[in-house]
Amino acid sequence: MWFTSKPYRHFFGHGVFSADGKLLYTTENDYQNARGMIGVRDATDGYKQIVDLATGDLLEEQKLERRCTSSPSGTSHSPPATQWCSAASIAGRKTDAPPLLGFHRRVEKPVIVPAPQATQVAPKNYIGSVSADAGGGIVAASAPKGGLIRRWRQEVPWLLGAK
Repeated sequence: MWFTSKPYRHFFGHGVFSADGKLLYTTENDYQNARGMIGVRDATDGYKQIVDLATGDLLEEQKLERRCTSSPSGTSHSPPATQWCSAASIAGRKTDAPPLLGFHRRVEKPVIVPAPQATQVAPKNYIGSVSADAGGGIVAASAPKGGLIRRWRQEVPWLLGAK
């Protein structure tokens, strides 16, 4: 099934389905009005757009240490309502193998989570997407360039394994 964005918009490339699979939320740029939008589409009716949501006010801004600066992959997921998980892609040497996953709670410093050095190179500097289990205890991060998915414990961020 193909669908397009509204005129004067483009997709940012990431979306998420509602838990019941009936709605698709897409990230979009309204470049005429210089604002981010969330498009809500009915997945049961040809992905017809049913709601437009402006992305709202910036609640908080965090800056990473220079060594952690990256090009975000645009992927984030909120395990429990109070914590965010985000992933990154890094343009650089493949041998650099920087940490690519971070967790953040409002008003706290972000925690960038390194994997054990033996597995740090495997994602090839790119995380495609992150998602949490229903309880928010486990976060999975896909690394399509490396052909694997890594699982992280959320409460005290730690790599559980890769497959």
